[in-house]
Amino acid sequence: MSGEPIATSRFPFSQFPSGWYCVALVSDFDTENPRRLQYFDQEFVAFKGDDGEIRILDAFCPHLGAHLAVGGKVEGTSIRCPFHAWRFDGDSGICNEIPYAKRLRENVSIKTWPVKIWAGQVLMYFAEDESKTPRWDVDLPDCEQDWVIHSRREWQVRTHIQEIGENGLDVAHVVAVHNSPMLVVLDFSTNGPVMTLSTQAKDIEEAEFKGEIKRTLWGMGLSMNEFVGDVETRVIITRTPIDHEQVEVRMAYIPRRYDDENLTNLIGEAIAERVAAEFEGDIAIWENKAYIDSPVLCDGDGPIGKWRSWSKQFYGE
Repeated sequence: MSGEPIATSRFPFSQFPSGWYCVALVSDFDTENPRRLQYFDQEFVAFKGDDGEIRILDAFCPHLGAHLAVGGKVEGTSIRCPFHAWRFDGDSGICNEIPYAKRLRENVSIKTWPVKIWAGQVLMYFAEDESKTPRWDVDLPDCEQDWVIHSRREWQVRTHIQEIGENGLDVAHVVAVHNSPMLVVLDFSTNGPVMTLSTQAKDIEEAEFKGEIKRTLWGMGLSMNEFVGDVETRVIITRTPIDHEQVEVRMAYIPRRYDDENLTNLIGEAIAERVAAEFEGDIAIWENKAYIDSPVLCDGDGPIGKWRSWSKQFYGE
């Protein structure tokens, strides 16, 4: 995106809240070549073992620092370093072979990271300090059996994931930014790291979509919008910090699987175009706005204050 880089002091909190994040697609992997991942201002190596499971570890060999994704070899469920051929177990991170040593060094290991697969996406749990932000699990809905993953899109945006998530609760901005009818909040609740929100157009007759939009967030990295009306579709939105300035946003557009395949495809195309256009309409604002710690809010703005209070649990403050 255009413009000068933003300073890390733009936001009064860490750029890397704890939680589950999308870092790749399952289709990115084969069982021979490890992949280099660059997120949270860190380097990781990811690979698919011969059992079909994907594993993620810190990238650098503790021996002399080689990057395991650059020339490393996948062997079963382990990965071998390209520099001196030390081999590390993908589940525990423990070094399980040094080919030229008479005995293994004790307590040599690489940090491993929890992984989940959802709707063809590889999710990784990240926390800067798990002693302050303990790991939590996610119970994610099936998006494949009765649904079709129609298409995907992705962007990089200079902002913070909290700002993007907050946008979904800012029901008043849709009038000015998206030229859409005002939204009203039908339901709002939180349960630990999970938040749910339901909205609908205030004036149904003026709305292009006349049904209800149900949003579920699992932390600040994962969310799903469900459009419930005459037809049903879902949009998975993931937000993953790359470094102190950039966020990677991915969307998967998932209509319900109808008997009429053409109808399913038309719904997928329509929701992809509409949601992507609305998202892109917000980018210039996110990249240039200031974060106001104590905003002047009014009735009709949506539950922004509740969003910010809920978000604090992911920072380990």
